[in-house]
Amino acid sequence: NMRVWTAACAVVLVACEAIPPAPTPDADVAEAFFRGVYGCDPAAIREYGAEDVAVSYPIFADLFGDPAVRGIEDVVSFSQRFCSRWQNPLVTIHERIAEPGRVVLVWGFEAVSVVAGDSASQASGQRQSWGGISYFAVNDDGRVELELGEESTPGPFGRLDTR
Repeated sequence: NMRVWTAACAVVLVACEAIPPAPTPDADVAEAFFRGVYGCDPAAIREYGAEDVAVSYPIFADLFGDPAVRGIEDVVSFSQRFCSRWQNPLVTIHERIAEPGRVVLVWGFEAVSVVAGDSASQASGQRQSWGGISYFAVNDDGRVELELGEESTPGPFGRLDTR
């Protein structure tokens, strides 16, 4: 009978929706690595990053003349330079989308600028914020081997802020 089938399907769907998604180890690894890089924790970078990790954002080509930072020690060095420019970092993860080996984080970042930028909006001592969407590949050893990101000011969720 079609009514019984429809009612049974509705019950199954409601039950499935009530169960929160299980945390995934790869999402935890990607988030810990990301927080390590931009939250100034070299131990986390080394723990969660693969030796041959590559990190790439469009701004890297302008800053470094290369679209990617490659190798765990170069990522640690990048993080240290980044963290020398920003104090009191706040990394917010708005969304985590994951399946085995692949993770997407939608994130926001805020910090106080330590170094004057090239515009009044980047003056030293000012709190700055931006955000982005980043893709992570996690290898079979449970380490990030690739971080590909896009960022903007304001970030994806920041554009929705109506304050």
